[in-house]
Amino acid sequence: MILYKELINKLRNKNSNYNKSLTYVVADILNKILPFLMLPVITHYLNPTSYGTLSIIESISGFLAVFVGLGSQELIQVYFFKKGKSALKKFVGNSVIIALSTSLIFMIIFTIFSNFFYSIFSLKTVWLFYTVFLTFCMFIIKICTTIFIAQGNSLLFGKFQNLNTLFILITTIAFIVVFEWNWQGRIYSLALSGIIFTIFSLNYMIKNNLIEFNLNFNKIKRDLKSSLPLLPYSLSFWLSNSALLLLMASLLGTEQTGIYSGAMRIALIISFVTITLNRIWQPMIYELLSKKEKVKDQLVVKRTYLYLTIITLFGLILLFGSNILIQIALDESYHSAKEFSKALILTVAIQNIFSAPGGILLYYEKQKILTIITMSSIIIQYLLIYIAYAKNLLDVQIIIYIQMATGLFSFIFAIIMVKKSTSLPWILSRSY
Repeated sequence: MILYKELINKLRNKNSNYNKSLTYVVADILNKILPFLMLPVITHYLNPTSYGTLSIIESISGFLAVFVGLGSQELIQVYFFKKGKSALKKFVGNSVIIALSTSLIFMIIFTIFSNFFYSIFSLKTVWLFYTVFLTFCMFIIKICTTIFIAQGNSLLFGKFQNLNTLFILITTIAFIVVFEWNWQGRIYSLALSGIIFTIFSLNYMIKNNLIEFNLNFNKIKRDLKSSLPLLPYSLSFWLSNSALLLLMASLLGTEQTGIYSGAMRIALIISFVTITLNRIWQPMIYELLSKKEKVKDQLVVKRTYLYLTIITLFGLILLFGSNILIQIALDESYHSAKEFSKALILTVAIQNIFSAPGGILLYYEKQKILTIITMSSIIIQYLLIYIAYAKNLLDVQIIIYIQMATGLFSFIFAIIMVKKSTSLPWILSRSY
């Protein structure tokens, strides 16, 4: 009873970590439920081939997301907790300048090589331009939401995120179902949302003195020096998953890509849980590590173990319920995804637990170690895919098994490097 009253009191306190954590969880649950509810509608109105085309565009956008900010978005929380507000606002301003410059470069590249992209993916230049525009908007929005999390501004984060998702949900259904604009309707919805919420994000950062534009090339070079080593780390996530969609589209066809993408939407529920947990876990862990106290280090380890346990348990629950979810959430034309959905869920769970040791290495600024881990994993993954292709064994199932093996390799490698690179007490004892 005493513990219950104590918990209620903590939740009533708007500034308590318990209250903020609960708000993040509720906001993220709502944010992830809304697009999931849209999945039966999209898969009903878009056949696997159209859905495959949409997945290709999303994959290209994912690739651009790695390079548009040149890794700077990954350092926002590190700057917030370690460098102070003055350094943060200059870094944010420089990041936006870098993102704008790289976006223009990508538009020039797409213009020059437009025939190449059309011959492989049947995408006109205008859709490639849309991917650049969407990626730039997502970059600005991500910076703003990352600042909300670092500030502990959970209520504003929740409102912003859920309004954005709700807007995309309503406009996507209107454009696809009512106006019958096929997969293009989804792109128009994302573009419209990007414009509105990018304007809000920039306005918030300007009003709260969180962004400063100053064309100082020496400072931009310095910030690039900090962020560029993170590019291979960021790129690895795209290469591990999204790049495979482009490979599958060219080797196995857009229909198989669409069915795989439908199954991946189910498996990505684990990623939604991980993202939610990470928004609570990462700022909490970084704050504890900044104290440099033995007791705090022990808390870091305990909360990391809890983080890994929750992801693992949720993955197992999803594993057993995957067939039912596919039956409910996907149209009948996608039901062949049941053949490989379980292996895909297990693969995504393994990939997601990597975020725990990866986040700790990021705090200790071990970018080179992260690069070695992620890029060696990618090399192994694509080498195995090439071998399977050369022996005429390549199909969706084989690709997923290769992803699973390389994901497990990355996680074990990262755990070993965290133990070697830090003095955290991974084997807990009462005497510590």
